[in-house]
Amino acid sequence: NIKYTSYNSNGGKYIVTADRGKIFNKDKNLTLMENVNATIVFKETAPINFRSNEAVYNNMNYTTEFYGDVLMTYMEHDIKSDKLSLNFSKNLATISNNVFYKNLNTSLKADRIRVNLLTKDTKIYMKDKSNKIKVISKN
Repeated sequence: NIKYTSYNSNGGKYIVTADRGKIFNKDKNLTLMENVNATIVFKETAPINFRSNEAVYNNMNYTTEFYGDVLMTYMEHDIKSDKLSLNFSKNLATISNNVFYKNLNTSLKADRIRVNLLTKDTKIYMKDKSNKIKVISKN
């Protein structure tokens, strides 16, 4: 088992754990992790949780690249994808590749979602602007 804990200037706490980890030979700051779980906690907000098959964690700048069966959960909001890039020091998550979002009333498919983890401001994108974001409302 492997565990890293980091803090940022906004009072956020980031904990990432994995069943296994391997430090890269070429860059000792990078750790390849397997069966990964992570949590970010900011003051007075619900935690943001992440899960993936693999991740690469940078212990110098606290960025993490999650890969394979990625799930990001915040309260009743779930985002599934093949990839998630987390920049903890900038409070940003970029979710891409087979993105599927679901909450209590809505589900959608898109190419990319960018979330400010502190404010929860979210932008949803399609790579090709001629393609539309697919939204399904449950009313």
